[in-house]
Amino acid sequence: MKRSLVLFMFFLFASFVHSQEDYKADSTMIAQNFLKATMGLSDIDSIKNTNRQVAQTPRLKDVYQYHLCRYFFMTSQVDSVILYANQAIPNVSETEAAKYYNLVGSAFSVKGDYDVAIEQMLKAKVIYEKNGDHYKAAIIENNLANVFFSLKQYESSYQYAFSAYNYLSEINDTIYYSSVASIAAVSAIKLDSIEQGEELSQEALNNAIQYNNPIGQIIAFYAKGELLQKKDSVKEAVDMYDRSMILSRQFGQTHYVMLNHIALLHAYSELQLFNEAIVSGEEALKLSKSQNNDNTLYSIHKQLGYAYAGKGEFKKAFENMALANELYVEFAGIESREIINEMMVKYETEKKERALAEEQLKSLKSEQKLANRNWWILLLASGVLVLAILLYFLRRSSVNRIQRLKLVQEHKIAKAAVLGEEKERERVAADLHDGVASSLTAAKIQLELLASNKEINLNEVLNQINKTHLDVRRISHNLMPVDFDERNLEDTLKLYCKGNSSDKLVIHFTSNLGDKKVQATKAKMIYRWVQELINNVQKHAKARNCFVQLLMDNNKIVLSVEDDGIGFDLDDNVDGIGIVSIQKRVENLGGEIIFESAKDKGTLVSIYLNLTE
Repeated sequence: MKRSLVLFMFFLFASFVHSQEDYKADSTMIAQNFLKATMGLSDIDSIKNTNRQVAQTPRLKDVYQYHLCRYFFMTSQVDSVILYANQAIPNVSETEAAKYYNLVGSAFSVKGDYDVAIEQMLKAKVIYEKNGDHYKAAIIENNLANVFFSLKQYESSYQYAFSAYNYLSEINDTIYYSSVASIAAVSAIKLDSIEQGEELSQEALNNAIQYNNPIGQIIAFYAKGELLQKKDSVKEAVDMYDRSMILSRQFGQTHYVMLNHIALLHAYSELQLFNEAIVSGEEALKLSKSQNNDNTLYSIHKQLGYAYAGKGEFKKAFENMALANELYVEFAGIESREIINEMMVKYETEKKERALAEEQLKSLKSEQKLANRNWWILLLASGVLVLAILLYFLRRSSVNRIQRLKLVQEHKIAKAAVLGEEKERERVAADLHDGVASSLTAAKIQLELLASNKEINLNEVLNQINKTHLDVRRISHNLMPVDFDERNLEDTLKLYCKGNSSDKLVIHFTSNLGDKKVQATKAKMIYRWVQELINNVQKHAKARNCFVQLLMDNNKIVLSVEDDGIGFDLDDNVDGIGIVSIQKRVENLGGEIIFESAKDKGTLVSIYLNLTE
């Protein structure tokens, strides 16, 4: 999924120039009036009336139009930004149009239309570079870094941010320098360049404090929080987010208030402080909706689901996880809809070409004088066509029937495979218990007698045999089929997770099933899925924590297994960790499985199963 959150604020420009004192004074007054409206200190309608009276020349009208667009952007009215900015562009020079392109690009980025956003911002950058205005070009590079950060293309984000940082550093800028350095720092951290991220974030914070730049301090403290959380110093990260939050509230920066709440939601969840996580998450949800920032909703609902589950409020946990899943499906479907649209365009083109060809054919036929026998030929051709159509539909009906029979047969085979697998597990478990384990027990007893009679130190050998004996008993127990007609699924999974938890990998289990019964065959499959997924975590993930959640609502099961390990690239060949195998088994039972993972970001596997099917 490509939707994420727009991390930082886009930088916009003031539009007054340093000539003609009366013009400068009027343009400054227009800008300050709109700033008062943005901060809620004045009514926007009265401000618009006042500014219209001042803006009597074309240049001042441009100032008025631009700062009106800025007001719309700062108050999250992005559709109005696009409307008014596009109205202004034809009436100004190319140089003046660049600032509107930047505004339109920023607005489209907030709407999640990143291709248009990048196109508009690059227009602005090209104009500024063409006119030798490298300062404003650097600010546009910062905005492009934001867009690529939203797309999780951290390499491109870092390149643009670092290019802007280098130029602002050369000219000793004190306005944007600390903010741009912070964005470069967070991008570097996402690329695991921890040392570079630490250097840039500290440099940004020092600069922001030195020049008393509150926005710079807000972003720098946030960047420090990201750095500390990446280094597993989560408590210290919370302190940085709190500092950023205090300044954000003090200076009315609601966008950053929302971002810090999201960061605290993740941090508190990691610390298992679920009450605090829920408070931050619900506040982030309110702010995200009030700012029309749909890009953050998936992350907030998903993390709130874990927090509510950790607190034991499983109904709210299920509601948030369901909403997160809906958003995931919606965002994932955007690319599919674009592909469908492309196909529709091609189809319409071919349709027009076919219509033109048919028209030419009719024209050709109208010029010919056909004899009566041609009508009989046409009638015969029609009969053949009707026969062909009938044969086509009969064949398609036959194919559909064969496919249905094949599907039924596949379900039977899948069920037989489950039963066969359970019988084979029972046989292997019995062999381990009655054969290998019994032999190890006999050898253990003999060595104990030998040790007591001969006064020799066999402790190391005894310890190894005893460990092997315990491993065989554990493997045998895990392989032994579970009678789900007598035991419920929640208690069985809880016992399994507890038995396989260790100092190296702590397995956390939560569920709202209680004593509810699940049909025995599906319960066995869910149990085996959990075994296989936990086994994958133990073998591949190098994780410290594994979270297993089993939620049930209205005969629907949601199973999730998440770890904080090294993760993997979904585009790589991952057959070795059983993804294809478990995906086929889930689909054979009519379920849906979703994998979410990235390098060093852990892995989340979610399985959705309807118990009534």
